[in-house]
Amino acid sequence: GIAYTPSMILEKDEIVSQDDFKGLMDRYTVALSPTTKKVWKSFKTSFLGYKKVDKIQEVTLEVVKGYAKHLEDSGMKESTVKMTLSKLAALCKFAVEEGIIKESPFKRFNINKKYKTTSKTVYIHHRSIEVMKEMFLNDVIVQNGKLWSYKDDSFEKMIDRTSDLFARYFWLCGLLFQGLAPIDLCQLE
Repeated sequence: GIAYTPSMILEKDEIVSQDDFKGLMDRYTVALSPTTKKVWKSFKTSFLGYKKVDKIQEVTLEVVKGYAKHLEDSGMKESTVKMTLSKLAALCKFAVEEGIIKESPFKRFNINKKYKTTSKTVYIHHRSIEVMKEMFLNDVIVQNGKLWSYKDDSFEKMIDRTSDLFARYFWLCGLLFQGLAPIDLCQLE
């Protein structure tokens, strides 16, 4: 029969259990953007739909492995499974930092080792680079034996960001200057 005061409401929040799963997630996502919160909300729905978990201590290694298997069986790609499990791992790490649990179950379950992004090495062969260089030179210069000169419109095309010549030039500069970021390439003189 007594009206609530702000101090009473704050005291009520203190009574909420520290290891409550939903409360822990709310505290973890409090500083995130609204869009990111929506992603976390869908994760929470997915995880709680798989296993009814009230406390963070109930998230064990077996639960993590079962959830990973559940995600795989639902037809998710490996990258999506990895991203979803990384959210659960971040929440467990937060619980360890808060002192709610002693050890994260992800300490014994390595996400990156289980879900590799790719198993093959991708590279550009040096002959392909030579071909690209020759194509670029054919578009830019006119060659007559050992003598050569620039084509009339080659500089305009190289400066125009919508041209394919600009894209090839930019790509070759990236290789020539050993992978500099585009903003650094733009500042070269």
